[in-house]
Formats: sequence, structure tokens, C-alpha cells
Amino acid sequence: MTEERDPLLESLFAEAQQDFDDDFVSTCMDSVRRRSRRVFASRVAIAVLVVAFELALDAPLKNSVGALASAMGTSLYEFDNEWLAFLMTPINSIAGLVGLLLLGLHALYRRIT
Repeated sequence: MTEERDPLLESLFAEAQQDFDDDFVSTCMDSVRRRSRRVFASRVAIAVLVVAFELALDAPLKNSVGALASAMGTSLYEFDNEWLAFLMTPINSIAGLVGLLLLGLHALYRRIT
């Protein structure tokens, strides 16, 4: 291998080299840090909610949560056609509507941020 370099190529690289503005770099890094803190905080909040939900299931509320879970599976509309009822099963319940609502809120949140 040779150590010789093309002087024209070196001059082009030297000419194209530029330093970034300190304000730009600090603004970008602040944005990254802010987003990182938000993501960390949301993960901690989800973990706390999962633990709280587990504790609630061990408490006397267990029967209430079971009743709520059975109520979430109730059909909203009775279909005469078997195939249509089968196809509409995921959204033909309270849980399906809640799921669609949460997906819509998530999509809205992603568009806003």
C-alpha cells in the first residue's frame, strides 16, 4: 500500500470541511435529551401502572375487575349472519371500541409530536 495521497482530492476535502454552529448542535442535543427524558418517564409510568394493576388484582377488587372484564366482552350488536358476526367480532364489543379509541389516540399523539 502506498502512503501517497492525491493533493487535489485533499484540497477538495479541506475546502468542504466546515464547523457546525454551536447553537445548532446544542439545540439538537437539547431536543434529544428532552425526548430521552420523556421516553424514560413514560416507561417508568407504564411500569408503575403495571405494578399497581397487579396489586389491584390481588386486592378485594379482584371480583370487580373480573366483572369488568366480562362486561368488556359483551356484543354491542347482534348479527343474523354468522360470517358477518365472525368478521365483526373484534370491533363488536366494548373492548373493541376501547381498543380502537386507544389506537386512534395513539395515532393522533404520534401526528402531533
